[in-house]
Amino acid sequence: MKYLANTDNKVTKTDAVKAIETIFPERGADMVKGWAKEYVEEGMEKGMEKGMLADAREMVLKALDIKFSNNVPEDIQKKITALNNRILLKDLLGHVIQSKDIDGFRKILQAIPPEQMQEQ
Repeated sequence: MKYLANTDNKVTKTDAVKAIETIFPERGADMVKGWAKEYVEEGMEKGMEKGMLADAREMVLKALDIKFSNNVPEDIQKKITALNNRILLKDLLGHVIQSKDIDGFRKILQAIPPEQMQEQ
């Protein structure tokens, strides 16, 4: 294991698995399988979160298109596309419905503090 940690060479997955199985002959394989399962689940969860975020953006943009006759300015489209906060996007969907015009919605969008625009 010291060799793996002190080397400048890239450690392959095979090297790491062999090292763990050598150090822990009784349960090394189970440890590796458990870690692999965790990584797969974590990757799936992140993928689902990204998909839900993309869907939320798409819904806000679609609602803007419908409400304002396919005339959504590029600055608003870019701002919506840059948002990484699903809760905020859900709130913005409500504001699309309530806004009387695109400028009213733009004011709401501009009033959002930058720290709220990121994932929560």
